[in-house]
Amino acid sequence: QLFVAVVVLFACFGASVAVKPVTERKNDLLVVKKVEPLGEGALCSLCDQFVSQGINQVLNIILNLGVVGGCSTVCTKALENEPQWMTTVCSLACDVLGIKGFMALLDKFGKDIDPIYFCEVVKMCPVHDGGAARVDSVSVNPPSGPQGTTFDIEVLFTVMNQTSTGIVDLGIQCADGLVIGSDQLSTGLAPGNYKAQFQLQANPQAPS
Repeated sequence: QLFVAVVVLFACFGASVAVKPVTERKNDLLVVKKVEPLGEGALCSLCDQFVSQGINQVLNIILNLGVVGGCSTVCTKALENEPQWMTTVCSLACDVLGIKGFMALLDKFGKDIDPIYFCEVVKMCPVHDGGAARVDSVSVNPPSGPQGTTFDIEVLFTVMNQTSTGIVDLGIQCADGLVIGSDQLSTGLAPGNYKAQFQLQANPQAPS
């Protein structure tokens, strides 16, 4: 599912570094840009968050109480202390497979189920076979600098064949072996040229 990954070798400063977003969107460290994003997979991001944050509660309810009613009952009981959207996503996912199919899927993989795989199975994340992409260039500006310097990292890549749901991941390996970075869920990229941007501020921090 991983359709493009970039590792940048970097001389980081101190025990760790602080990473700042490149736009005003506080939660986005890595920004992938294209003029017209795909509209497919509107629930994909929410489903991914549900699996990452709420699947253990659902597993615990099924393990401890078994099937108590249908999908809505199980999801409501399991996620009663979570935001309402999580219960809704759980119920929608369960309805696609039916309560028995939902339980069988969770029983097979347990808490280790891959979020993207789960969301594809329940039809919330789009699937496109045969995806292909390549990294064309990686640039860092400025190429080097002292502590406190903010580095702008830009990655240009080309998608040759429509990609499936996956992760765009950018990793920075420091001289001391520390790896930092960011990733972004994508519901698939149509053929075309793309630009991923990342900003790194090289501020030393005391080890935690």
